[in-house]
Amino acid sequence: MNAGTGGLPSASALLGSADQLQSDLRKLLKNPNVDPFSREVSNLRQQLRDTYEQIIFSDIDLALSKDVEANVWKIAHYRFIEEFRKKVKTISNNAKQRGGSSRALSQEERQQMRILTASFRSFLTEANGFYLSFIQKMTHRFDLERVERIVLQKLDVVFSTGARRGETIGPAMQTKALMVCHRALIFLGDLSRYREIHADKKEKNWALAKSFYELALRLVPTNGNPFNQLAVIDTYEGDELGAVECYFRSLVIQQPFPTAMENLALLFRKARGKAEGGKEAEPARTDAYSDFVKEFIVLHSYVFGKDVSLDRFSSAKSAFLGKFMDLLKSQQFPPELLTRLFIINFGAAHLIHTAVAAAEKGQDDSSNEEGRLHGSVVQKVEDNNTPESGQKRRMVPQKANARTKTSAKVLASRQASVPKIKEDLTLEQKKEIGKNLVLLSIDMACPVFTAVAELAQHNRIDGMDEGSAFAKMLVVVKIIGRWLLERAREGQEE
Repeated sequence: MNAGTGGLPSASALLGSADQLQSDLRKLLKNPNVDPFSREVSNLRQQLRDTYEQIIFSDIDLALSKDVEANVWKIAHYRFIEEFRKKVKTISNNAKQRGGSSRALSQEERQQMRILTASFRSFLTEANGFYLSFIQKMTHRFDLERVERIVLQKLDVVFSTGARRGETIGPAMQTKALMVCHRALIFLGDLSRYREIHADKKEKNWALAKSFYELALRLVPTNGNPFNQLAVIDTYEGDELGAVECYFRSLVIQQPFPTAMENLALLFRKARGKAEGGKEAEPARTDAYSDFVKEFIVLHSYVFGKDVSLDRFSSAKSAFLGKFMDLLKSQQFPPELLTRLFIINFGAAHLIHTAVAAAEKGQDDSSNEEGRLHGSVVQKVEDNNTPESGQKRRMVPQKANARTKTSAKVLASRQASVPKIKEDLTLEQKKEIGKNLVLLSIDMACPVFTAVAELAQHNRIDGMDEGSAFAKMLVVVKIIGRWLLERAREGQEE
């Protein structure tokens, strides 16, 4: 598909044009006095972007080999997000240099900031429109029925039915095109997130950004990138447990997103710092379980944080289990919260398990690793071909509906690349951490089994409402039991 047809330039020729446009744009932006959102810059940027788009449609293999698709985002979009941040920083620094705070702007500077922010918002809106149109064109160009069904129909985007080119679109090419659409959805989520950050309102609404990340997850359930982005939004909303869960889901998946490990470590470090420093960065919540959840996160920070300490893990574990059992005895412990705790336990145990297995084979943590996934507790859901309206609800009550589109079968598949945990840990230390994580799940499981047995005395199982608390608790028990059985079998094999 590289040769030009009908008088159109070839993909190779377009690459040359793109290189020249990129060079021109770079020179223009080097001038500190140039407005990155001026008409001159915008015209050049859009011309470059359109050229990139033509290359992708003309020869997707060449485009991917030359990072053209990545450049559409990095050069034609993200570069301008960075330019906006630099301009904002410059204005703020000018205020600081006068001896005031970064917020003590002069009237002229406030006007500059208003104009800059308005231009940036317009840029984000235009970029959003580009990517929506780009996905529609990709769907038409490469006959992506899956994208049409999962994405375009959901977004209520009219699908073009015009004539396609004469060449045959093979499965391999469609897979590549589908991944391009997957990444475009993540970019749309990021653009929506930036728009909300800079929206002129106090109450933020992340629903649109989430919806794009969820669609990316539905489109390619084996990729961990959307989970990482959903975790970022959870941190915005103050839902640390949701963020930890999503980071683990981003790592314990067929195509892990390695950056999630760094983000997870940072979250653990902050949570541990607040707990040990006695600092409360946010208003105390009235939720009866908030302190309990914080202790659970800090507990995991002792084996996944910057400074691993099994001694502190053991002492914190005793206090945590005491509170855990007290909450269970109240018989008001949300089954959904319980499931999330175990999902995190199993995800942590899996990462350690794969690190140990890799070390024993003389491999690096980032090497391929088969092995069963400790996170196979995630509920198996219907195939993505099932209409969304008829699907069973996930067992983990996350705000992002698509998070559990990742089935147990997918999660249990081979790891494309196992993210590194902590490079300076010895094999014996990793084994000890793994053992302690399994024991944590066992120690938490025993009182759960007892609580369910007590509930069973007051509930009829036959004809039970699937939405009842007891029915949900039974699902949790089944999942925990399955996981513990797998660990017992592994112990026998060893």
